[in-house]
Parts: sequence; structure tokens; C-alpha cells
Amino acid sequence: MVQNEVIKVELGVHGTNIAAGTAHTDGTIVGVSGEKYEVLSVFLYPDAAITADPTNYSTYTLRNVTQSLDIASRSYAATNSVAATPEALTPTAAAKFVNGGDVLTWAKAETASGLAGRARCIVRLRRIL
Repeated sequence: MVQNEVIKVELGVHGTNIAAGTAHTDGTIVGVSGEKYEVLSVFLYPDAAITADPTNYSTYTLRNVTQSLDIASRSYAATNSVAATPEALTPTAAAKFVNGGDVLTWAKAETASGLAGRARCIVRLRRIL
């Protein structure tokens, strides 16, 4: 890899729809030891429309487990999504730097009975020195 090279990592749940009330975590190790990356962008791709609900909702979170930091998240408590339409999530400034070997997870958490749905995450990273 060269300095400032941009790589793309896809995290997500593949296969069937995840039932309401079912939490899920998909983990991926990013890079190799000694390298550092900056999160440039995070996109959520819902496979089907997700209708928000203020009581029973899901929250999708991109988390750096190694550093115990949430990079970006999306709650379905108030705003609907459109099927197969990417949504840009804003990485938090405090969590946008990822060390080589860090484990990133894309997780679906449920509040109350939650929502059925599945959404993938695409993360663009830039290698920095």
C-alpha cells in the first residue's frame, strides 16, 4: 500500500432479513499492524425500506471495538429509509482514526421490540503515515 491510498471495506449482514428484536454484530479486522487509517466516509445501505418507530426501533452502529469508540451510527426512531438508497453517516471526529489491526464492527441493536431489517455498511479509509 502507498501513503494516502484509499481502501473500501464492506461490513454487513448478508442473507435473509433480520427479524425484529434480533440484534446482530458483524466484525472485520482492518489493515495490518503498524498502519493507521482515517475514516473518510461511512454509508449505510438498507436492503429494504425501514419504517421508523419512536418506541420500537433499531440502531446501526459502526464501532471500533479495539478502541471502544463508536465511529458512526443511525437510529430508526424518527426517520425512514428508502430501499437500496445509501445514506451518508458522519464519522465522529474523536473516532475517525483507526490503527492497523483494529477490529471494526457493524452492529444492529434493538430498542423495545426493534424493527425487522438489514443494512450493510461501506467504509472508505485512507492510509496515513
